[in-house]
Amino acid sequence: MRANFLSICYRSTRFIITKTLYFFQALFFCPKDLEPAVIGGDYFLSTISIIGAPFFNFKIPSGNDIEVFGLEFPSPLVAASFKSETEILKIWLQMGLGGAIFKTIMKNERLGNKRPRLQDASLAGEKGLLNSMGLPGKGIEYFAAEIADLSLWNFDRPLGISVGGDSIFEYIESVNH
Repeated sequence: MRANFLSICYRSTRFIITKTLYFFQALFFCPKDLEPAVIGGDYFLSTISIIGAPFFNFKIPSGNDIEVFGLEFPSPLVAASFKSETEILKIWLQMGLGGAIFKTIMKNERLGNKRPRLQDASLAGEKGLLNSMGLPGKGIEYFAAEIADLSLWNFDRPLGISVGGDSIFEYIESVNH
């Protein structure tokens, strides 16, 4: 019941936000850009996470666990290269993800591609999202310091780190860091 209610709330909110955002972008002759909606959504999630339990603490049903290469996932739902904001990842783990992989981190800080870089897309009537963010991030040193003492590790779920590089040497250096 709660999942259905929150699903309806999410879909309605997403519809209203994207249509409003697109309206104002068209009004001011700006290209369609979904990134402000994502930033606003993350801000909203972290703001309401203060009240927590009714919205975010979902019990993962038993019997859904899987094992992959010796790693135990309590749920097959995993966020893959999803976010680097640890507070947002924490909320998604509270909602029942079986694990998460941090957004790809590079050796050095990167701004990513120019905006717009996040778009609605459809193919054969199926809707989706086109991401050409360009791997923005603060770099491996910042990331390593940030994740060292995170409460995310207390969820006892697999957490992965996606490492990127422009050369084999960058990959090796980042992994060794």
